[in-house]
Amino acid sequence: PTPAANPAGKVAVLTAVVTATGLREWQWYARNEDAVVERVSAALDGRPPFPVQYDGGPDPEWAEHGRTLAVV
Repeated sequence: PTPAANPAGKVAVLTAVVTATGLREWQWYARNEDAVVERVSAALDGRPPFPVQYDGGPDPEWAEHGRTLAVV
């Protein structure tokens, strides 16, 4: 797969939402992890505590996205 164009002002592209074993995982591709953390924190500000865990790393070939598509 190839990345879609990233419209101006967007910090990430949502590629999948996976629900399994009692967890929901939102898979995003972003150029800047810090910008994503800031945006999510701002969106959750003032709301009851919500458990969020971030896990990221380089994936320029979108291999993780390909693995996700292979199991759906």
